[in-house]
Amino acid sequence: MDILDHPIDVLRDRGMAFPSPIDLSPQTRRTRYCLVRRGDTARWMIGYEECLPQYAIRRPDGFPFWTLEFIITGQGSVTIADRDTASLHTGTCFTYGPDLPVSFSADGRPMRKYFLTALIPEVWRHSWLSELTFGSIFSVHGEIAGIAMLEAVLSRRPSARRDGEALAESMLQGFAAWLAASTREKGHIHPPHLLDRAFELLDEHFREIPNVAALVDHLGVTQSHLCRVFKKHHHKSPYAELTDRKLQYAYLRLSQAHISVQQAALEVGYEDPFHFSRLFKRRIGFPPSTVR
Repeated sequence: MDILDHPIDVLRDRGMAFPSPIDLSPQTRRTRYCLVRRGDTARWMIGYEECLPQYAIRRPDGFPFWTLEFIITGQGSVTIADRDTASLHTGTCFTYGPDLPVSFSADGRPMRKYFLTALIPEVWRHSWLSELTFGSIFSVHGEIAGIAMLEAVLSRRPSARRDGEALAESMLQGFAAWLAASTREKGHIHPPHLLDRAFELLDEHFREIPNVAALVDHLGVTQSHLCRVFKKHHHKSPYAELTDRKLQYAYLRLSQAHISVQQAALEVGYEDPFHFSRLFKRRIGFPPSTVR
C-alpha cells in the first residue's frame, strides 16, 4: 500500500496502474491518500481531506468510480440524481458513482471528511460494501470508531509488512461492519434550526466549550430542551456530541502530529491528562498513549 501526497496523474507517471483518470479537488488542504493494491493494480483509494470553505463538487455525469464519503466535522449539502438536497454534518455518509449525477459542497466554512473509492467496479460489487444502496445518504453514530479504522490504514503504513495488503483489507472490512452496525438514520436529513445552531457553535468552538452547560448558555435554551432535540433528531446526547468531537480532534492530533497525551488533552480543554486518558479509553476503547 502506498501513502500518497500527490495527484493521480503524477502517480500514473510513476508507473502505477489505474483503470481510468481520477480527479482530486484542489479546494482542499492537509490531504492524505493511500492506495490498496494487488500487484501493480490499484484496487481501493482512501483519502482524508480538509475542505476549504468554498469547497464545491459538481459532477452532472456522475463519477467514474463508486465512492463512499464520510463527513467528520463541518456542515454542507449534497444532491444526488434528481432528489431533494440533503444536509451534511458530522456523521453523514453518502455514496455515488457512474451515471449518478452528484453535487456537494461545504456551507462556507471548513469541512473535514474521509472517502473510500473502488478503483475497479468488480471490487465494490464483490466487497463488503456491496449491500450499500448506490446514491444512499445515511448517518452513523460513534464516528470516532470509524475514524480510527481509516486512520489505521492511512497512518500505519502496512505496506512495510509482508501481509500489509491483507491487513489493509481486514481493516476496511472492519470499517464496513462498523458502518452497518452504526447506521442510525437513512434518507435525507433535515435537522431543526436549533440543531443547526448547535452544530455551528460546535464546528467553530468545540475545543473551547467546556461542557453542555456552556453550550446551552450560548444557545439561550435550557439543557433539557437541547437534550430532547438532540435525542429526537440526532439520536445522540449533546454531551456525547461535544465529547466525541473533542476526542476525534485529539485522536487526529495524536496520530498525525504525534504530540504528547498531555498536549492533546490541553488542546481540547482537559487540564487533567489522567481524566482525559480515562475518558478517551472509555469512549474509544484504547488509551491515547497507544495512538502513534
